[in-house]
Amino acid sequence: MSKNKTEVKTGGSQPMTGDISQTLKYIDEREKNLARYSDKLRENLMKIEKVFGNHTCRICRGGKSYLAHFQYSDRRDHNGYNEIPKTHSQGKPKLVDLDYDIGSWGDCKGSIYFTKTKNQHKYVESVFVSIDIVDTEILHEVENDGYGPTTYRVAMHNSKLCVRKTDEYSNPEYLPFDSISRFLLKKMVSSGRLSVYMEKVAEELERTSREYESVSEIAERMAKAIL
Repeated sequence: MSKNKTEVKTGGSQPMTGDISQTLKYIDEREKNLARYSDKLRENLMKIEKVFGNHTCRICRGGKSYLAHFQYSDRRDHNGYNEIPKTHSQGKPKLVDLDYDIGSWGDCKGSIYFTKTKNQHKYVESVFVSIDIVDTEILHEVENDGYGPTTYRVAMHNSKLCVRKTDEYSNPEYLPFDSISRFLLKKMVSSGRLSVYMEKVAEELERTSREYESVSEIAERMAKAIL
């Protein structure tokens, strides 16, 4: 028998000879592929997740005044600018490299230093959803011996797309996509539940909009009658 060969007995049949080193290499390659595709799945679902928010950027989740939305920033007060001002109250504006050694923040030698923003991008307003909406269908359920099941559902909470985790003994948890298992991420897509849930959100907003339209018209008539 060769150095890297071993015998694997299977159910009393003839011994099977396999190359363990090649098998381990194959396992390692398949695991790396799995990790790569899992990362790709999470990355793309997080792009969808970032579309929703409370007046934040759907690219970076920062507010409108976040420095990534400006071409330049001053190194003292960290304010954003799309053009370097010709004058500044704290000194003469000067553009420097991001790694430039400017000493302490309190000693700018008569200048106010500006740097060009890395990964600068345009602010893109997120989609705001003013009501919390939990999917009517369970995405996944785990049985806990003697403690009742733990259930997972797609949800919208505080205008954030997430997964709602509930059990009989704890308050609901609202989990962002970067904190849930790749299994749940896969199931959201493979089951079609995420797409169906998006349609439900649109339907619920339409229904709620009609309700408010109706009562606002009643309120308008009441106001006109009083005034």
